[in-house]
Amino acid sequence: MFLIPMSFPTHIPRFIGIYYSRGMNVNEQRVVLKFGGTSVGSSTNMAKAIDKIIKAKEEYDEVVVVLSAISGVTNLLLYAGRSALYKRPKDTLLQLKEKHYEACDVIPDTKLKMQTILEIDEMLMELEKILTGVFYVGEVTPRSLDHIVSFGERLSTLIVARGLKARGVKSDNIDAAEVVVTDAAFMNATVDFEKTEERAREKIEPLLKQGIIPIITGFIGASANGQRTTLGRGGSDYSAAIFGDVLHSKEVWIMTDVDGVMSCDPRLVEDAYLLDELSYLEAMELAYFGAKVIHPKTLEAAKRKKIPILIKNTFSDSPGTLIRAAREGERKVVKSISIFKDASIVEIKGYGIGKAARVMKEIFHSMEEGQINVMMVTQGSSQANVSFVVPSDDVKTVKKLLLRQYYERFNVIDGISVVSIVGEGMSETAGMAARFFKAVAAQGVNNMMISQGSSEVSINVAILEDDMQSAVTALHDEFLSPSKRASA
Repeated sequence: MFLIPMSFPTHIPRFIGIYYSRGMNVNEQRVVLKFGGTSVGSSTNMAKAIDKIIKAKEEYDEVVVVLSAISGVTNLLLYAGRSALYKRPKDTLLQLKEKHYEACDVIPDTKLKMQTILEIDEMLMELEKILTGVFYVGEVTPRSLDHIVSFGERLSTLIVARGLKARGVKSDNIDAAEVVVTDAAFMNATVDFEKTEERAREKIEPLLKQGIIPIITGFIGASANGQRTTLGRGGSDYSAAIFGDVLHSKEVWIMTDVDGVMSCDPRLVEDAYLLDELSYLEAMELAYFGAKVIHPKTLEAAKRKKIPILIKNTFSDSPGTLIRAAREGERKVVKSISIFKDASIVEIKGYGIGKAARVMKEIFHSMEEGQINVMMVTQGSSQANVSFVVPSDDVKTVKKLLLRQYYERFNVIDGISVVSIVGEGMSETAGMAARFFKAVAAQGVNNMMISQGSSEVSINVAILEDDMQSAVTALHDEFLSPSKRASA
């Protein structure tokens, strides 16, 4: 069969334009820290995040902080927005109030804490009015949902800024809607970097020059006419990379609840180890094929100006994993193994010789329309069959898009995992595919589909989920065990 490289989802936005050299106007004393929902998930966790911010301020003259909403809050807000169509979401508002009141325990100054609670009450009253409007109008639009979910980050930044202030650190909470300029594609907006940089110079630079730490809402932007937008999945990480770009920061730190990127999922392989470094391309490939530490579009944004990204743990002193441009002479053949679980193979059979180009065009147009992540594609040598892998959660959407046209030729195989080995050095090393398939075959694993990325940074195989554990263990032993690490 013909193998069609498919390393990139069809719906990931691409950046068109200049990729800058690293030397352009980099501020060596400026760093951006981003904290995820778990890192600010309670007053205890917020206190640890604040410790990290203060420590970063000791190392750098200028620190910028980007925050997610408190863990669970975005889902609560989405539920509140959608359920407001048929009921008043009083219980959800109460949960939101309780979560943010508890988080205010990070503010030791009683007067400042009470002032913050009053501001939280005001914001939640504003939210309740919006939800009441949804109830009476009987409609919730993507534009309305973007406005509703923005409250999560606006609340978390308020509390962390006050927690810093209570510890004598100058800080100010900033609504990114005043800085990040996007189009009007609600729930998955595209950023205008040039206009955002202009706004950042006006809004953020003066604070940094005064020694103030801006605490900025992640995930949020606004269209040119001021309508709130959100940046889609991975939006807060993406926000950190955006601010790293427009503020010419030395580095972006993604603070999370793991030590960094591992050689493999430690729940599957006991001797998995922390990776010191990855290239942008390696990290993108791992992210596309299941690693959940960082979103691909964050890496795309950082790559524009070659800003290094450091994945660090809010709750430990682990050195983390540095993601940066690859350097000649430093390439290891295989860096890591990624696993994407809960996938499905979609097969379209017997559409006739000579129709391959048209059918492929129709399939990919439909996948783009449905924002479906197509992970792998193979085409039969007769050009009469095509198979592709998608997340199982998307199969229902795929059926809606394709089933009517290809009803008699349509088949789905569920219970699939995609296992990939990733490393920039593979393109320069002979015999990698042979070692890969020999290791998997020795475990009696049936390869349902095979592909190699167009960048030659990964080799990918779709297998039954029941075979996933044995395949992953065999591959880690073959390429990443201590005895073979030097040669792989």
